[in-house]
Formats: sequence, structure tokens, C-alpha cells
Amino acid sequence: MKNEEPDIRLYFDQPHPAPMAAPYMDADGTLGVQLTAEGYNVAIVGVQSEYHSLANKGCALAPDAIRKYLYALCGSFKNIKIADLGNIKAGKTERDTLFALKSVVTHLDQHHVTTVVLGGTQDLTVPIYMGLKSNRKEMNMAVIDSRIDAQKAAGKFNSQSWMNKLTADKALKKCDLLAFQGYLISEHQYETLLVRNLIDPQYRLGKLRNNLIAAEPVLRDADLLSFDINAIRQADAPGCGTPSPNGLTGEEACQLMRLAGCSDRIGAMGLFEVNPNTDQGEQTAALSAQLTWHFLEALDNRIGDYPAQSISKYQKYVVPITDDTDMIFFHGQLRNRWWMAIPMKDKTRIVACSASDYEQASNSKAPDIWYRYFMK
Repeated sequence: MKNEEPDIRLYFDQPHPAPMAAPYMDADGTLGVQLTAEGYNVAIVGVQSEYHSLANKGCALAPDAIRKYLYALCGSFKNIKIADLGNIKAGKTERDTLFALKSVVTHLDQHHVTTVVLGGTQDLTVPIYMGLKSNRKEMNMAVIDSRIDAQKAAGKFNSQSWMNKLTADKALKKCDLLAFQGYLISEHQYETLLVRNLIDPQYRLGKLRNNLIAAEPVLRDADLLSFDINAIRQADAPGCGTPSPNGLTGEEACQLMRLAGCSDRIGAMGLFEVNPNTDQGEQTAALSAQLTWHFLEALDNRIGDYPAQSISKYQKYVVPITDDTDMIFFHGQLRNRWWMAIPMKDKTRIVACSASDYEQASNSKAPDIWYRYFMK
């Protein structure tokens, strides 16, 4: 007997009806559309969850606050069809809600639908990750945050310790923290993640700000992007749990979102910790809508790079490092992107890299990305 498709409509409240949706959005208030490869290929999912929030009560209101400004933005998307599925219903227990989110992400990813999750707290990253993992043997994750949410919290996990659930997972091959601020991270946390190859000093806020494009290979290689609005400075995003005078600017954050959306590998993006209760003039909600828009606009302009097409279609470069060691690079001319083949214990992996990595290898110096993978 053939397995029936799960009816994910059961997990949702009714989405917002038109005319709230802008003309380019296909959020017409009907939830009966069959999600297949021929239908929608991007889905917006709201999760009004703050079960595990320690200092950000009110962020459950964020999905609807963001929608208000997202639907007011203009655009003409030609290659993606967007469906707003509404908000996932609150379950009787927190486990019910997290299970629903995982199931929805799994179903959408099976049908090649990219999921945009509007939270809610950042611990929602865990069920999103698990949902994608159901369909993918390996996972790469990028986290944009001002700090490491890997505290040793007493009891069950929360929005400040959720990373502990994932960093030990064998399927997670790479996790990069972008825009972190050194004075918000303990020496123990930093050293622990450095040993695990889960943090790189070049992505600290100060260094990243001077070279945002350095984050492009990381975001291009990500299956999942988890964005904490606390990574943005208070002047641009006051509606958050732990506002700080320092952080990304709104413009810098939008640029990172666009780099992530250009990835042909990404399966889901989550935007978390927006708190309308502490927002000023709804500024954070408006910025969050613009962050989401930049991600969607980039999705619309993807060109079908690796892994959407075979790496064999790219120009191959063999660079000798020593007498018995060669490094293999691949170059895509359309957007001047580079990839690198790295031999590991189980197989050779193709990972995104930069032109500077190729230049270092050409000068007989192994790039840092080689060691990050090769040492695993």
C-alpha cells in the first residue's frame, strides 16, 4: 500500500487573507494547495513559540508583526512562488509544537520547498535542523548571532543553550557562527568550539564587518541559516531580548541575508528573537521584513550552482602544494565562485571556498578551510 502524503494543513492556523498580501505573494488565504515541485517552492511558516525564552517574553508575537511589513514591500519575483502557510498551532505541550515544526520542514524539504520560519525563540532551530536532517545525510549550518547559545543551563534546553543539542550531532559536518562579539563569549565556550572547528576568528564582528564577502562561502554551503536578531545593534533593532549598542547594521544584515539566499543548497532560514513588546515604532519588525525580503529576492535570482548541477561542469584546477600533495579547485565563471575538493576519512568532500583560498594554494600555502575539514 502506497504511503499517503501527510496533511500538514492540520498543523496550521488559517493564514492571513488578502488584501494583506502584496500582489507578488501567493498568500491568498487558502491552505488547500497541494505542495509539490510544480506548486509553491517557498513557504513562509510562523511559529508563535516562547516556551524556552529566558529573557524575551513577547517574541511569540513576532510572526504577525513581521508579516505586516513584509506584505507592504514591493517586488516582482519571477522564479519562485511563495505560499504563506500561516502560524503553526500551539500544541498542548511544547513537544507537540516542536514536532509539528519538524514535520512541516521535513515535508516541505521533500518537495524541494525552501522554508522561511518566522519565530519565536531561536531554540526553534533544533526542530528545523531535525526536519532537514530527515532528508539529508549531512548538514551544514550557519548561525548569525552575537553570542554562542551553548550555556550549561540547568534542566531542559532553552534559547540560550540550544546549540548543545546540535554540536554533538554526527550529521553536522560544519557549523559557523557569524558576527559574534568576543566580549559576549566566555573563554571556555570559545576554546571548546575552536577545538571542534565550530568557530573561526575571521567571522568575529569586527573582522567580518571589514570583509562581509568572506561569509559568502559559509552561507553558500549552509543547509540551514539561523538568524538571531540580537546580532543587530540596538539602534537598528531595539525589539529584542538582549539589546546591545554594538552589532551588525541593518544594511550589513540584509547583505548577509542576500548571500544566504543565493545558496542552491539552503533548505531553511529561521529569523528569531524579535520582540514587538520592546520594539520602538515597530522598527525591528520592519527591518525583519526587509531581511526576509532580501533572502527571498536572492532565492529568486539563484543560478543553479553546485550542488544543483554537477561539479564536473566547472573549470578544474590542480594545484601542487608539495611533491606528493595536490589541491583541487573548481571555478564557476558565471558568478566567479570557487569550490575545493578535500579528502576526508569517509570520502572526498566538495566545499565552497573563496578566490583567496585558491590564491593561497597557488602560493604553496594550504588555506585555513583545508585544515578545518582535513583535521576532522
